[in-house]
Amino acid sequence: MAQMTREEVERHVRNLQPLRGRDLRELRLNGADLQGGVFERCSLAGARLVGAKLDGAILLNCNLSNATLRQATLQEAMIKGGVMESADFSDTLMMECSLSQLKLKKVRLRGANLAGSFLTDVVAQLADFQAANLRRALLLNCAFLACVMDDFEAGFLQGTRTDFTGSSLNGAQLDRAVLLGANFALARLGSASMRGCLMNNANFFSADLRDALFTKSNMEGCHLLGVNAEGAQLNGANLRKAFLGEGNFTGAVFDGAHLTEANTEGAVFKGASFEGTQR
Repeated sequence: MAQMTREEVERHVRNLQPLRGRDLRELRLNGADLQGGVFERCSLAGARLVGAKLDGAILLNCNLSNATLRQATLQEAMIKGGVMESADFSDTLMMECSLSQLKLKKVRLRGANLAGSFLTDVVAQLADFQAANLRRALLLNCAFLACVMDDFEAGFLQGTRTDFTGSSLNGAQLDRAVLLGANFALARLGSASMRGCLMNNANFFSADLRDALFTKSNMEGCHLLGVNAEGAQLNGANLRKAFLGEGNFTGAVFDGAHLTEANTEGAVFKGASFEGTQR
């Protein structure tokens, strides 16, 4: 099928006509009004949609490889299936959107606003989420592997069993998030704020937790084997039955924490504070 022009694409969307199997590769759609458009099995590889309006749009099994959507708006949009490798969604507005059955390899979402969004069966690998906003987002069966998520904003995130293996979350803010059974193995969480979180049985194997804040978080049964938690704030945290073996907790604060039945064999607590701690 012949490649469509920008005018034809806009006309189809304006007339509520779905686009199916269309060739839109490298098409220049910067600033285009595509709100409510339906794109199914379309190729948008290399397309430029900088500042485009895609609010409420539906993209099913489309190819968005190397597409550029910087500063586009996709509020309440739905993207399901397809290919998105190396696409650029930096500084996009994607509040309350739905992302499902996607592999986000090397995708750039730096500064993107996905607050209140729903992500299911999404695997991000080597993706850039720096300073992105996922506040109050819901994650189901998701993984962020070796991703850059520094200064990430995700307060009240619902992320039970989410996998953050090897990702960098330095300075991230996840206060009051639900992270039951989440995996932070080999992750970097320096100065991250995870206060008041529910993260029972989460795995922090060999993670960098220096100066991280875990105040009043429920960390019962967590695995902190070999972590570097120098200066971490764990005051008031529930660490009952947690495994802290071989961890470095130099200068950490455990004031008012619950350490009943915790395993601390081989851990270093030089200069740590345990005022009012239950052990």
